Amino acid sequence: MRVDLSAYTDGQPRVSPVQRSLILKTLPGFSHLSGGELAVLASFVRERVFRKGEVLLEPGQPAMSIFLLVEGEAEMFLDGQSIGVFGSRMSVGGVAALSRDPRGAHAVARTDVFALELDAEEMDELFEDNSNLIVGVLGALARTLRNLQEKQGGVAVSGKMHPDYPARGGLTLVDKMFVLRATENFKEVSIEALADLADGAPEVAFEAGCRIWRRGAPANYSLMVVSGRVIATPPEGRPQPFTSRWIVGGLDDLGNLPRWYDLHADTDTVALRLKSAALFDVFEDYPDVGLRMMRGLARGALALQERGVAREVRSSRFPRA
Repeated sequence: MRVDLSAYTDGQPRVSPVQRSLILKTLPGFSHLSGGELAVLASFVRERVFRKGEVLLEPGQPAMSIFLLVEGEAEMFLDGQSIGVFGSRMSVGGVAALSRDPRGAHAVARTDVFALELDAEEMDELFEDNSNLIVGVLGALARTLRNLQEKQGGVAVSGKMHPDYPARGGLTLVDKMFVLRATENFKEVSIEALADLADGAPEVAFEAGCRIWRRGAPANYSLMVVSGRVIATPPEGRPQPFTSRWIVGGLDDLGNLPRWYDLHADTDTVALRLKSAALFDVFEDYPDVGLRMMRGLARGALALQERGVAREVRSSRFPRA
């Protein structure tokens, strides 16, 4: 739908609640919600208009709002460097708000903009009451993060490689809980939630040299490495090893995307098979698990954005001959 921005002179709403729901239905992360869920979400949004050149988000201030762009374009900046132009059916400020980055975000209207504004704290309340909303936003974040990975030719932000967890004789439920607890996403969840997660994560084994999946294959699970090492080989960029406590392929599964790199076992490997459907079941009883995962994906996206900006700055200072 189109909105007459020239009519916004008295600050009065111009879009009905039903129209707001229809707009929200077109946005990534909300398209799967039911009519009732959309109506609840629509009751929390506020209409905002920004004229060309106006600031949507001030740098140096924590992002307390997420803007869902309906019409117009906004440009995002990081450390003074442009990181992209966002248009209709895209969100601005979501990564900064969800990651709780104290530096906030910087966004400026490139044209006149009509947006729906969501308060970040109110959004948290909605997440706690609706696991479907968590699922949708997780999927949108996963697609954003994987897109950044593909652009930069790497499958993860560098991190610590852990020693093998002893996996001889099969993993007990307690073993699985211990491995899950050692990850960033699950280190602070309740014992009850951890037990449900572990119960829905079967143990799988791969022999050295085994191809686990090919690029382009459907993705309906991720793997948490328990012992051994797997190698992810993207179409461009260097192969990336993953050892114990790493989750591999999660973005593909959460984002409902095909695999974008080949994966093979470099050594005999034991892993836990995690399915997003099992995770979503846990979210219904323990929404804090989904919230922690969202925070983690948002922080990952921010880290990749910063890495991309750093690369651009280095290349501009030291251009190739």
